[in-house]
Amino acid sequence: MTREEVFDAIEALLKKYAAEVNTAGPKDEALIGRAEAFLGVTFPPSYREFLGRWGALGFGPEEFYGVTGENFETGRVPNGIWFTAQERGKFGLPSGFLVVVNSDGDQYCCIDTTQKSTGGESPVVIWDVSSRTVIGTKSPSFGEFLLTRLQETAEIIDAG
Repeated sequence: MTREEVFDAIEALLKKYAAEVNTAGPKDEALIGRAEAFLGVTFPPSYREFLGRWGALGFGPEEFYGVTGENFETGRVPNGIWFTAQERGKFGLPSGFLVVVNSDGDQYCCIDTTQKSTGGESPVVIWDVSSRTVIGTKSPSFGEFLLTRLQETAEIIDAG
């Protein structure tokens, strides 16, 4: 799927389950750029699009971290910029990683901005807090990761 197709599918899913959706609201390019500068990374295109459309996203029990406002020094989840900075200092999260989902407190789904594919995308990896290592790859891009997680959550919501 192209990035456009992925985001069209995400939009359709969020529209279908509108009662389960909570967002931080769209963020402008200037704020996204300040978030990148604060963390010292370049966000991949699909994550920039996510931020531009929703900022951060709650869907049922899932939270996808992003930019919630202009303050990166203090905050709380789902402020992914603040959370990533905290985890760098607290647990030695690698400087090129950006936490997008806290799976269970022991593992984070992170965009590894040090890796770039054709088109500038970066993979979403699983970083284990206790071993402080990458233990797997979830997806070749944030957009594909987001779509898959939303589809899985929709199945759980439908099941009841």
